[in-house]
Amino acid sequence: YGLAYVDGQIYVADQDALRLLTKCVSSFLDNWPGGDPSEQESVRIMLVELNKALLELQYIEDNN
Repeated sequence: YGLAYVDGQIYVADQDALRLLTKCVSSFLDNWPGGDPSEQESVRIMLVELNKALLELQYIEDNN
């Protein structure tokens, strides 16, 4: 497990699990079924934050 610090939040995650979650959210956004545009924007923001956390975790693990 690793720690990632993003926008004032600390996340504890396994790198593989975080990578899978990021892929799932990305796929959902790519195949957006339609609906409330604000929800789509929230999912896009979520994906950005997940990518930040994944990169932070990769950096931490590569430098330990």
